[in-house]
Amino acid sequence: KAYDLPVSSEVEMIDSSRGDQDIRHNYILDHKYVLRVNSTKALSEDNLKDLNRLIHRYNDFGVRAPLFLEDPNGIILHQDNEMIYYVSEYLDGMTPSDEMSEEQEATLLRERLQLISSFAAKYKNEGLLPFMSMYSIIELSTDDELIGMDEKQANLNQFVQVLRNCGEEQMADHIEKVNEETRNKLLRFYKELPRCSFQGDENWQNLIIDEKYHIQGLFDFNMAGTDVVVNYFANNALLEPDYLDEEHMTKLSAAEIFQMTLDAFRENTKVLEAHYNFSEMEKIAYTLYARIVLISAFPNVCAFRYFLQKEEYKEKAKVLLGCFADSDLTIF
Repeated sequence: KAYDLPVSSEVEMIDSSRGDQDIRHNYILDHKYVLRVNSTKALSEDNLKDLNRLIHRYNDFGVRAPLFLEDPNGIILHQDNEMIYYVSEYLDGMTPSDEMSEEQEATLLRERLQLISSFAAKYKNEGLLPFMSMYSIIELSTDDELIGMDEKQANLNQFVQVLRNCGEEQMADHIEKVNEETRNKLLRFYKELPRCSFQGDENWQNLIIDEKYHIQGLFDFNMAGTDVVVNYFANNALLEPDYLDEEHMTKLSAAEIFQMTLDAFRENTKVLEAHYNFSEMEKIAYTLYARIVLISAFPNVCAFRYFLQKEEYKEKAKVLLGCFADSDLTIF
């Protein structure tokens, strides 16, 4: 009623909560609107209006994205007791299948890299959101502010403690040293690097595609924000495809897994370069950000924690972790 929408004849509820302290209920209304009810303290009216500016930009760019709707008084966000609620458009269309082929996955990865690089080329340093994206390091996203450090630093701190608990003091010291040295290098010049505001989480589940797996739309702007362009690129170029799985750890050597990772990184970087012109300063920063991603991105940390606690994989995982930490990742 607050939004003056017609009464819905069809309602579908999706629960994406992350526990009792982080409730996220989404009600799809007639496949036209989504009523979002959650307990987060991170969102505000200004946040949602800022996000609408970014969503308009994606639509202007040719990528469909659902806007947040205002009530008759121009208000998006409402509160009821401890919960907040707001309404967005519903973005209808096909999403990637969990059982897509390797060729389809490769097409989707290439499309995603093309999207973010061409988007950054057009909109870098233009109309930046006042909050940082989920990938940001050093400068904190809204969620990071709650814990006082960026997510990758928090991941690394937990991982280092796991290493120490496993008796790997030397490796823990080395990982901490590499992380600190890499961040200190970035601290000298990262504020001078071009930035762009992005959707923030272009994973397969947030994409609308056509039958040929070309990206047509984006939804779920919860992780959106501003980021250093090349940090955003490094995260996307390294997180997919992921070679840190049991099959590769069983069949391949640490050197082979590292080479596969490096080869994929180089190929993904070529896709980015085709649409975005890296400055010399950005090329240097890109490899520094990439090293931080390799040793402290959440999927990688989880994988290493698993393999280091399995006797049959432990030594190989230590060698591979050393490769990730010590490579200069020079690819330009």
